[in-house]
Amino acid sequence: MMGAQPQPATDSQEMALKQYDALLRYLAYENTVYWTRCQFFLFASIGLLGLSAAKFPAQHSAATPVAVLVLASILAVGFCLTALWLVILRKAEIWIARWSVS
Repeated sequence: MMGAQPQPATDSQEMALKQYDALLRYLAYENTVYWTRCQFFLFASIGLLGLSAAKFPAQHSAATPVAVLVLASILAVGFCLTALWLVILRKAEIWIARWSVS
């Protein structure tokens, strides 16, 4: 038994291993894309938060209509960005769940 050599793989086994390797690489790629998207939205949200903090007036009396408009615009962009992020995360969750079922 100790000297037994492993049996060489058949062509169908080699093909199955190549297909499995391709699937694992594709799953790794999908995972990388998922986290890259998350990083983009996280950094965009942080940037909007920093921009709004810089534009926020220190005193209530210093709030000009232009500053209020800028803050309202930042709020609207942030809300749209967050809604888009949520939609993308839900779609990605469905796609990842597909992998776990297969």
